[in-house]
Amino acid sequence: AVWASWIERRPLQFKGRYFTLSLMTPFFTPPEPPPAALRIEVAGVGGRMCRLAGEVADGFHVHAFHTRRYLREVVMPQIQAGLDRSGRGRDAFSVSAGVFAAIGTEADVAAGLQEIRRHFAFYASTPTYRPVLNLHGWGEVGEQLSRHAARGEWEAMPGLITDEMMEAAALWGPPDEVADRLLAEYRGLVDRVAIYERVGVYEFTVSARREGVYRTLLDRVRAGSQRAG
Repeated sequence: AVWASWIERRPLQFKGRYFTLSLMTPFFTPPEPPPAALRIEVAGVGGRMCRLAGEVADGFHVHAFHTRRYLREVVMPQIQAGLDRSGRGRDAFSVSAGVFAAIGTEADVAAGLQEIRRHFAFYASTPTYRPVLNLHGWGEVGEQLSRHAARGEWEAMPGLITDEMMEAAALWGPPDEVADRLLAEYRGLVDRVAIYERVGVYEFTVSARREGVYRTLLDRVRAGSQRAG
């Protein structure tokens, strides 16, 4: 309704079940009509959100807290169920995935894996994200993590993340190896990937060395994608 009022230059008038929109002042109205092709994309973890996205949205952002098995067996089938219900094909919909990755030298990878364990443990403590763990039979670990989080015992949490969990949820190694794994694991399932790698708080630039790592990764992925095409 808001977008239509901007494009068509007509009064805003929307009355829904839970809220009403009826005021659009010149202060909030763009001086020029915005592009008509507004995309609405949804992010989520649970199957219902995936299905909802497929039914009503233009795209879906897969949370980095996923495993490749969860992506294959839950996320994509639920998106497809939503697309089927809306009468659309997969080509009308985009899927992006955040991917936990530790990339670079042995020291880089070691430090990166520590961070991934911390982040994975934090997300795994969220009850609404439990389906990811339940699919693998790790639900009890999630309950333990939730109890630690409720007590503020953050340092106790990463130790509960096993090597098996890391193998299922993360990628690591030199940039060329990670690029090959990205292509092997995600090509044909998603349209884009984004590396989930923690940069220091309030650090908005990367070093020249890290930039070189990312460029090597990107070049390898692009080359592999072109060969496949």
